[in-house]
Amino acid sequence: MNRKEFNVSVSTRENAAKVINGVIQYDTGNLFNINILEGAYPFDFTGYSNVIIEVLKPDGTVFVDGDGGSLDVLDAEEGLVAFGLQPQCVLLKGMHFITISIYSNGVKVTTARLNYYVSESMDDSQGDDVISMSEYPVMQLLLAQASNIIEAEQMRVIAEQLRQQAEADRVSGTSGVLAQVQKAIEQMQSYVGSVKDWYDLFMSAAGDASGVDLSTVVTQTNLFDVLKDIDCGEFTGTANKTLHIQGGEEEHLPALEDRELGYVRGKQALYIGDNGVNVCLNPSCYVVQPTAPADTTVLWVDASNGGAIKYWDGANWVGTAKATFA
Repeated sequence: MNRKEFNVSVSTRENAAKVINGVIQYDTGNLFNINILEGAYPFDFTGYSNVIIEVLKPDGTVFVDGDGGSLDVLDAEEGLVAFGLQPQCVLLKGMHFITISIYSNGVKVTTARLNYYVSESMDDSQGDDVISMSEYPVMQLLLAQASNIIEAEQMRVIAEQLRQQAEADRVSGTSGVLAQVQKAIEQMQSYVGSVKDWYDLFMSAAGDASGVDLSTVVTQTNLFDVLKDIDCGEFTGTANKTLHIQGGEEEHLPALEDRELGYVRGKQALYIGDNGVNVCLNPSCYVVQPTAPADTTVLWVDASNGGAIKYWDGANWVGTAKATFA
């Protein structure tokens, strides 16, 4: 027996077959190192359930085996497998056809054909008593797995029977609890129905707002009646609630919706939307700066003139007596 290793690649996309030469009849020392590719890159079949290799011989008989037999998965992520030719795979002269099938999550991926040619041996006596036939080593493994599955299923049936008996014993002593559970289920079903009504109404509103009277939502749920009369409690209370409005710096103040509130932290100013205009509810009565302000409704503390207090007389900024701010 001569030990030979052949390194070859095969694609999952292209159908072009590749031929390996150099395999001699009756020689069982041949090992194919196969790199499965997807295009130009290794085919990653990590998490596979089964890998099956099939060899179709010149006389039409087949040899089928899987991972753990004459086929070994070397690196699923890199798409590497190794296949050692068995006696039935080198018995006949001529072209042999290899196909690899990979199963994962209910999906089967089959490679293009990888062919090898078996040349005539110089010693014909080695195979005189061997007959070419179909051989399925993988079936022996599957049968063993099936036997384990059957035993596991039998144990599962016994465990289920024990569970059912225990459940029957529990139910016989907990009729009151079951009644309460049934009542809770009915309540939940009622809640689910209400939620569905909400969903249908708002989906209708989203599709055609002009044709939906949203007051029906209030009538059915009374939720809006609750929202418009929230008691936040007393300052000294222990169960008081807190209402929050949006806030931030002045440069981030958006155009507020009508009657929408917004708080500007830097100025400690509260604004309300009024027909597209942001109106300050607590404006400052004066400004301190070196130049005249644009707002003529406030007092101006002229920082460039010793803190003199000035007001707008309708035409100019004029001083107020001799009062100044230090």
